[in-house]
Amino acid sequence: MTNTTLPEENYDYQQDPKVKDKWKFRFAFIEKMGGYSNPFFIPKENREALRKLSFWDRQKVQISYLAFFFGPLYLLILGLWKKAIVCILVSLVVAIIGTLIHFRFLSFCFNIYVACQTIGWYYDYKVKNKQTWGI
Repeated sequence: MTNTTLPEENYDYQQDPKVKDKWKFRFAFIEKMGGYSNPFFIPKENREALRKLSFWDRQKVQISYLAFFFGPLYLLILGLWKKAIVCILVSLVVAIIGTLIHFRFLSFCFNIYVACQTIGWYYDYKVKNKQTWGI
């Protein structure tokens, strides 16, 4: 039984007309850096490559503003439904904890985390052909 939600094994994102140029640029940069790494703990050699990019290209590679503002809805649009479900549940827990400890800013921090991770999650989904429940 095959999973029809994931792209084929020999998928070439550069030839796919459905993939926007912004995502092609992001994926090419990730592959140039040797794969996706956590945006909060960037290896030293990757930091140097990031510094060489223009400000807007650096922003394009590091954060997804649509994911920041629309969160799980944007993940669903991208096809990352497992991540969307987990993000909804985690954001509810974070909102409750933030309210209990009178630190509502905590939800904002989780949105930043999702915005920074979305690029890597979508890279794994489209290029590496994997989608997990972990965030």
